[in-house]
Amino acid sequence: MGNGWHEWPLVLFTVLGQCVVGATIVSGLGWLALGDQREARRRLVRNMFFIWLLMGIGFLASVMHLGSPLRAFNSLNRIGASALSNEIASGALFFAVGGFWWLLAVLEKMPATLGKVWLAIAMLLGLLFVLAMTRVYQINTVPTWYNGYTTSAFFLTVLLSGPLFAALLLRLAKVDFNGWFFAGLSVAALVISAAVIIMQSAGLSTLPQLGSAGGHPAARLRQTPGATPGTAGAGPRLLAMSADPPPAAARYGAADWPAAGLDRRMYWPRPVLWSAYDRRYGGCRLMRRRAGARRRKE
Repeated sequence: MGNGWHEWPLVLFTVLGQCVVGATIVSGLGWLALGDQREARRRLVRNMFFIWLLMGIGFLASVMHLGSPLRAFNSLNRIGASALSNEIASGALFFAVGGFWWLLAVLEKMPATLGKVWLAIAMLLGLLFVLAMTRVYQINTVPTWYNGYTTSAFFLTVLLSGPLFAALLLRLAKVDFNGWFFAGLSVAALVISAAVIIMQSAGLSTLPQLGSAGGHPAARLRQTPGATPGTAGAGPRLLAMSADPPPAAARYGAADWPAAGLDRRMYWPRPVLWSAYDRRYGGCRLMRRRAGARRRKE
């Protein structure tokens, strides 16, 4: 097993994305509450630059997670059908809408009424972005993620980190705000997050055993040679026609497949797996390296 360093860019993207969404909502509400205080609004908008700087760093980190960063745009090939593509698309849309609002606001080219509507849309897109993040991890072959605890944890991170970051920006902009409310909101999110972790840990013993005949779907699939989800027993022809890697394969390295209950032989013959994965998702550094080592041995 590796040390997991190759997953840190993905962790950075996920956490920074959630923090940015929370900070956008809280600081945006602060901007709306300032009303006609033009100078205070101007200072706050200038400091909101750091929100979009963090979002840019997060997207850069997500690209660095790929084995071939120049193929990052291939992750958008399956919008509507792939949770990964939906996540990237919703994040890019949030980044674009929120970033353009900030740019027009800082240049003072944004009409007052349109600015309020535009900002509200950006906030909603941020929540949609976090929701799309959670869908990536709702994989039925990873029972530790396939529950409401994962979704709760993502939105709790928004409440935990967003108000703290927004409070810093408001302080830098010299805008008056109720610091106790922000601190209380983050502390409440922290306490609830701890409770979620405890409940999720306590529920691990109730998860189905992957090796049992009546257990997890992945275990049952492994008992049918050549089976794929939805095409059990259909044979090699349908294997070669399988369109995409399973979500866990698209998002995580090959080393994580056994823990996720995945076996690449359930989905494709090896040539189809590597070519489809490289073409659609830009490849994963770990998977490509292991494939090369296997070819050299052969």
